[in-house]
This record gives sequence, C-alpha cells and structure tokens, in this order.
Amino acid sequence: MEITPQLASTTSGGTLHTQKGARGHPTKAGGCWPGSRFSPAVVQKVILYTVLCMGLYQCASLVLRQYSHLLPSFIAIYQGALPGFTASLHHAHAPSFCSGVCIEVDLMSTKPMSPVMFGAAFEEINHAGEGGLYPELLCDRSFDAFAYHNNRSKSDTQRLALAQNSGSDPAPPASRSSSALQMESLDPTGFASMPLKDKDAWQVSGTATLSHLTRPPAAASGFTAARKGGNAVRLSASGHAQLVNTGHTLAGFALRAGTAYNLTMTVRAPEGPVKGLLVLLTSADGGTVYCKSKFTADTAFATHTIILTSNTGDRGSRFVIRFQGPGVLDLDYVSLIQADHFSDSGELQPFDVSILQMLRDLKPRFLRFPGGAYLECVDMSSAYRWKDTLGPPQDRPGHPNSVWGYWSTDGFGLHEMLMLCEALGAQPVLVLNVGMSQTESLPPDLLQPWIQDGLDAIEYITGADTTTWGAGADFDMWEFLAKVPPPPLNYVTLGNEACLRPWYKQHYTRFSTVLRAALPHIKLLANCDLGEGADFGMWEFHAYRDPGPLFDLRKVVDAVCGVNQGGVSEFAAMLFVLMAAYAPVLSHIKLRTWVPDLIAFEATDSGKLYGTPSYYVQQLFSRFQGESCALQKVWYGKAADNQTANLVESSTTCLDKGCERVATKVVNFSDQEQDVTVYFSRATMERPLHLRDAGKRISLRGLGPNDVNSLDLPYRVAPKTELLDIGQLTHLRVAPYSLTVLALDFE
Repeated sequence: MEITPQLASTTSGGTLHTQKGARGHPTKAGGCWPGSRFSPAVVQKVILYTVLCMGLYQCASLVLRQYSHLLPSFIAIYQGALPGFTASLHHAHAPSFCSGVCIEVDLMSTKPMSPVMFGAAFEEINHAGEGGLYPELLCDRSFDAFAYHNNRSKSDTQRLALAQNSGSDPAPPASRSSSALQMESLDPTGFASMPLKDKDAWQVSGTATLSHLTRPPAAASGFTAARKGGNAVRLSASGHAQLVNTGHTLAGFALRAGTAYNLTMTVRAPEGPVKGLLVLLTSADGGTVYCKSKFTADTAFATHTIILTSNTGDRGSRFVIRFQGPGVLDLDYVSLIQADHFSDSGELQPFDVSILQMLRDLKPRFLRFPGGAYLECVDMSSAYRWKDTLGPPQDRPGHPNSVWGYWSTDGFGLHEMLMLCEALGAQPVLVLNVGMSQTESLPPDLLQPWIQDGLDAIEYITGADTTTWGAGADFDMWEFLAKVPPPPLNYVTLGNEACLRPWYKQHYTRFSTVLRAALPHIKLLANCDLGEGADFGMWEFHAYRDPGPLFDLRKVVDAVCGVNQGGVSEFAAMLFVLMAAYAPVLSHIKLRTWVPDLIAFEATDSGKLYGTPSYYVQQLFSRFQGESCALQKVWYGKAADNQTANLVESSTTCLDKGCERVATKVVNFSDQEQDVTVYFSRATMERPLHLRDAGKRISLRGLGPNDVNSLDLPYRVAPKTELLDIGQLTHLRVAPYSLTVLALDFE
C-alpha cells in the first residue's frame, strides 16, 4: 500500500509544526506558538472578528478583547450572485444632522438572512470533552492508554481496508482557486503534533506492580462482536499497596462537598477472592480521606457500583484503590462520575450541566463536529473512527489524540455529539474524513471503504430502523443512551482544512459524486474554493489572524467586489455566507494547548468556568441574529476624525418579518470615543416611526483595552444593559474598543 507522506517544515529545534498561525506545536511548554510574536499568556489589546453583511448573511463586525494573538473561526461561503443589493453604502456628503459617524437604516430595504447563521465548532482539543463537557473524572478509565504507552495495544482503526495500492500515479499538486478571498483562507501544509501526557494516569505505590493484561472479548452481541478484546491491567501486591488516579490534569480533580459520586468498576481476583479492599477519595497528598468504602473481588470479572459521597470540597483530590495485604487484582474498567448525571433508570446524561448551559446561552443554530485536526490526527492509525465511538462506554477502545496530546476514550463519541445537537437545538454539521490524515493521503483509487464509511455515518444519523446503521447495527444506541429522535442532517463537510494536501480535489469529487447521488438533499461543503469545473456549492473560509489583519479583511472583500467603500460593503454582489462559527469553543484552563477560546473551565463538574469576551460577542450576535438584514447608508460628518471614524462599523437586523423589532450593532475598533448618530427610516412610508417602549442599549467593553475575564472575575467584560429614551433619531457616544447593540421595538 502506498500512502503519500506530506512534508512539514521544522523550527530551529527540529520540531514539526504547521505554518498556519497557532495551529502548530509549541516549541516548549508555555512557550510561544511558532510564527507568532506573542506567548499564549500575553494579554493583547483587542481581537476583531469581522462578520460581513451579505444578503443572506448577518452583517456585523465583532470587537473582542482576548488574551491571545489569534482568533480562529470558520465561515461557510455559498458561491452565487446577489446583484443590486448593497449592505452598507458609504457616502461623501453628510446630511445636516450628522456631525460624527452617521448611519441611516432603511427598514424597508432588507434581504433575508440564513436561518443557520451562527453556530459552534466542537473539537476534542483543550480537553473539551475529556475532563470537560463529558463528566468522567478519571483519566484512562479503560486502561487503553496504559496499554498504548506500553506498546501492548494494536489499534484496529485501520480496518477500513487500507488495501495495497493498485498503481496510482504520484500525488498531483493541490488545487484550489487563486481568488483574493481564497488566498486569505489559511490552509495548512504541515501538521500539529504533541506527545501524549496520559502515560502516568495510574500510579502504584507500596509493594506492588502494574502490568498489562488482554481481556478476552465479551460474548458476541451488537457492537462488541467486532471487538478483539479489551485492555486490562493486573495489580499484584505483596503487601500494603495502592493504585492512584489523579484525573485528567494528573494533579487532582474537583470534588464538591456533600455530593455523591458513582464508582463503577469491572474487576476480578484471578488467584482467589481478595477481601478488605478499599476505594477512597482523598486529598492530593493522601493525608485526608473524604470518603471510603470496602469491596470484595471474586475470581470472575464482575461489575461493582459503589456510591461515594465526599464530606468536603477539594479542587485537587484523587481516587485510590488500597490493598491492606497481599493479593492480585485485575481491573478492566474504573469510572467515577457525579451521581446526578444518571437518570433513575441508570442512563448517563453525558454533559457537564454548567458548561452545557453556557453553550445553550450561545443559541447556536448548528454544531460542526468532530473536528478539526482531531478528525484526521497525525496519521491514519490514530485518526478518529466514528464506529469505535459507539456502544457502551466500557466497550469503546479509544484512540490517541496525537494532534492535541492526550488519550481520547471516545466516551464523547458520535452519538453524544448528536445528543448535544439535540440539547442545544442545533443542526449537525458532520465532518467526514476523506481518506487523509495530517501526514498521509490515500491515492484516490483506494477511497471506496472511506466513502462507504461516510455513507454509514449518515445512515446512522438519519436512517430508518430498517437500515443496517439506522437500526444501530443490532444495538439501539438511541434507546440505550438518550431516547431522543435523531436530529436532521442537512450539512456534511468533506475533509478538514485539507485543500493543500495531496489529492484533495480528487477525494472531494469522488465523495461528492456518491453522496449527491445517494443523498441529494444534503448540502456538501468543500474545504476551499475548488475553482471552475468542481461540483461544489459551499466552501469553508478559515481565519487565524492578529487583530489588525483580521479587521483589514474588509479591504480584501472590497477588492474582490471591485469597489472601494472602506467598510462593510458590497460583498453581497459576489458571495453569500451562510454559517459562521468560532473555534475552539471549550478549554480546560489547566490543560489548554490553544488560545483563545470561547468558554474556559477549571474541571468537569467543578462549577468554575467563565466566558471570554469573545463568548459574549458571539452570544449577542446570535441573540440578535434576526430574520433579515437592513440596508444602511453611512456618512462621516465634519466632526468625524477620518483616521478613527472609518474604524466604526455597524449593521442592523430585523428581528421579525415586519421589521418592527430591530437591532443595530455598532463596533468601535478605534482607541477614541466616537460620536455616532443612527437614523431609522421606512423609505416607502410617510408616517414617522414611534417606539412602543423604551429602547435598550447593550454595551460590551472592559475598563481598559487589556481587560479579560477569569475564574475570579468571570464578568469583568460582559454585556451591560440600560434602558434609553431613544427613538427614530438616536445620538450615541460609543466607547473605544467596544460593541454596542441598540434593541428597538417600533410601532
């Protein structure tokens, strides 16, 4: 078999990394990202994410204050024309009422917006799932990472028949459009790679040894029929000894006082029953025991469920299995999850409640998953395989998350992602691997197993019970885990940031041909503008930018359209943008490898989390997304400073079909306070506009340009709402580096 390797450049120290901004390997822990002037810990002034107003798209600019150098994001762009509509026109001659920046909003000239405008992009990065949204407290609960690190685990994730090459030509150069906008989308040619840090998840102390053990496969039933047996460990103690797990941080996990925890263990004593075994939750040094329980292991594997209730709270506790004498214990599965995650019937509710609520408050219309570089990983042997993420959690083999440096148990698998879509009311955007890892590309004539695997995934999500995967392959996951209907699947992305990798265009074409024939209703997204002759309708634009260059994307858009209007402009003349998402969405503050992010948390079920300023920007734009975008005319009056006034952007959306409820967003990207006048009109109507109630002004800014949120000050930069006596003609003083939303209800 031939797999085409891809070359990656090196740093001076020889570390392989990508040339795509932050999407790379840190040169050392806590060091700077390659290609960047800033350390992830450095607070930077502002980040601006310009969301452009284009016909079907939310017109806006977002001002963020963040604690890092880049703002990752993606937008899905639909290739098409929309002549005759300009979102925002800049005029030279200001009306008499205009002194500074003046905006006239025509509520009768509107264009509809995409119903799936704002969403979220979930990836297993920064322990977003493992140790975050997914509630498992222990690291390596099935001992698969232990086996992997001890070279005892051979992954079967390559069973998609990576057959012998039948004689393909060498990989052709990558192909994508050379349009100005496409060239601004940053597609990697290298790869990110980090060593796994889970090797020491289980620690032995005392007179004992820990060794790998292969457990025979369970009786064939459903998904377990395909397993080759799981990994287990053997703990052999000649005296007092203990086995310790300190969670995903390897430095302790959070406990809440008076909270019950479900401990589930599948164990046996192969050399005879072992009595007097203890399970404990203790302080980090082991000196304080918060709770404990005795159990006895028999000679056959059996699953024990024990309720442990902590008598105090601790942000750095650990789990202990303690021997009080000699004995041998085989462990196949050890899980510790807060008890309130289980329903009365024993079903796991697999989401941290606090994190889930923050995601709900974003009101995402779609959820893109499972990645991200996590989808492909460094090589195909470690790539994400959705079928391995199904079935009871204890039967999932997991895989090394070789891109982001930790083991994935796949507890947060495909089904859990669909459950998350249902919980958020978001449409799924499924990303399929098209036969590529970050270092390998299969020749196109070997793609059929991968195409079929993609069809199987779609069938699992959408298929009827009479289909093989729609029925759950003889194991009804919908019945087992959620008892919720499968969400509709309307969007599928083929590959992830793969445009500059060998054969991507050929891979896309082969996948799209089959998928369009089998599932004509599904909208397919390419990773880039593939140029003329390619069968694609939507493509993803990924932006990783410092604040200034990101703001300057406005100019690129203007250039594409052949106009020069200095602001949010006639982008609608060429493109629609249908979807926009910020990524990554979640970050464990002690385990992050990428910043910035939307939501930062301390640990699963710790209750300690906060939204970054970016989170509140996304939340406001999603909240006031509306149904249509109104035409605006912009003037600069005599009092306007042209050096700073052109750093003010605005957009207006109609929140109902009659455009009686409106929201105008004003962004000031300058370091000066700005005088802004907003005038609302209905050009085809003679009667004046009147407010039903007082208007609302919602402001997002910090006390200074470097302000950020933290665990101790989670709302330092958060929206502030005030009632204003405003109306058809409204004068505002807009603070430096701020986002202002005017919410009005006209008669």
